[in-house]
Amino acid sequence: MSRTVNFQFCQLTNDYDMPLAIVRFTAYDDNDNLLAVEQVTYENNLDYFQSEVSAAIDCGIDVCILTPYQLSTFKWLAKVVEA
Repeated sequence: MSRTVNFQFCQLTNDYDMPLAIVRFTAYDDNDNLLAVEQVTYENNLDYFQSEVSAAIDCGIDVCILTPYQLSTFKWLAKVVEA
């Protein structure tokens, strides 16, 4: 069974006291039952953050991002959203 991966990007305007991003990953089993939810804080490593999000999406895991930065700051994520 294949399911649609949900991707959400939320920007908090002008709150640069927060980390680079806070991401919630949500995984489901083959019957679309909730398997796991994990929240990760990414402090400052842009490449690591984008690689983790990329891997999650490739594995069919839902991703919700909260960040003070514009989507254009994250070149790979911007390409995914525009595709």
